Amino acid sequence: MELRKDRIHVTAVCPYWIKDTEFIPVAQKTEKGAGCIHGFPFADTVDHIASRALSDASLGLTVSTPGPVCTLHRFFAKLISSDLLMWMFEGIRRL
Repeated sequence: MELRKDRIHVTAVCPYWIKDTEFIPVAQKTEKGAGCIHGFPFADTVDHIASRALSDASLGLTVSTPGPVCTLHRFFAKLISSDLLMWMFEGIRRL
């Protein structure tokens, strides 16, 4: 909103796991135990995320959630408390 007067539009990009970066290989080497993520289902590619983000920005959207998991997360984050959402995410991480 601050930049609207200067005709600058900003779109925040909120992806889920990105499979072609260094994050997943590093996370897989992390010591097993509390906080360990066992799998990376629905991970997406940088190219797809960038393409979707640019498309969303051209539509004038303020937030781009390029994928089903991040879209559902954003939707439910508006309906339920953050504590419950984090508890659910912890359960998913252990699968």
